[in-house]
Amino acid sequence: MTWATDLSAVQWLLLLLLCVLAGLDRTALAQSMLCRPVVCGSLCGLIMGDYAAGLLLGAAMELLWLMRLPVGAAIAPDDTQSTITAVFLFCGLSPQLAEVLPEQVLLLALFFFAVVFSPLGRLVEIGARRLNDMLERRVQKKLGSIETSHELYSLGWLPATGLVNFAVASLFSQVVILCATLASIVCTLPLLVALPWHRPGIMIYAVFIVGVAAVYALITVRYSAALFGAGFGVTFLLTQV
Repeated sequence: MTWATDLSAVQWLLLLLLCVLAGLDRTALAQSMLCRPVVCGSLCGLIMGDYAAGLLLGAAMELLWLMRLPVGAAIAPDDTQSTITAVFLFCGLSPQLAEVLPEQVLLLALFFFAVVFSPLGRLVEIGARRLNDMLERRVQKKLGSIETSHELYSLGWLPATGLVNFAVASLFSQVVILCATLASIVCTLPLLVALPWHRPGIMIYAVFIVGVAAVYALITVRYSAALFGAGFGVTFLLTQV
C-alpha cells in the first residue's frame, strides 16, 4: 500500500467527498445519479488518474446492478461504495503488480470481490436507517409535549443528525468493503500469480456478459429485452470502431 502515500492531499479529499456525496445521493440527498456505478466509478478513476479503468469498472458494475435500485423500502447491495473500492484498488495496485499479474486478471478479481462484499454495505445502510427511525420516534414523542417555541426550535438539529448518520454510514460502508476486498486480494494473490493466464483480455468480456445476463434475468416488460440487447450491442460495436 505504499502507493497510497503517493496520493496528494487534494486526491484524498476528493475521494472522501466522493464517498460521502455518492453515499448521500444514494440514500438521503439530491438523487442526482452520482451514486450510480458508471458515474462514481468514472469520477474515482479521474481522481486516481486512470479515467478509462474507472469507466470500464463502473460500466461493468452498472450492468450488474442496473435493475437493483434502492427505491422506497427496498435496500439494494451497496453498488456505489463497492464500485469506488474496485476502481481505487485497481488504480493503486495495477502499476505495482504489472510485472507479475495481467491487469485484466486484477480487474476481474477486484470486480468479483467488490461485488461479493457489496451486501456488507447494505447491512450498514440498514443500521443507519434504523438509527434514523429512532430519531424520528424521538421527535414525535417530544412534539407531543412541547410547550414553548424554544423547545420546538431545539428539535431543528435532528433532521441534520439523520443526514450525518447517512454520511458516516457511507464512509463506514466504504471502509468495510475496502478492507474486505483488499484482504481477499492479498490472500488470493499467490494463487492468481501462479495460475497460467492465456489471453487474459478475453476475461473482460466475461464481466460484461455476466452483467448483461443479470439485466436479462430481471427484464419482464414486453420487447424491452430485445431493445436492451440491441442498444447494448450497437453501443459495444461503436466503442470498438
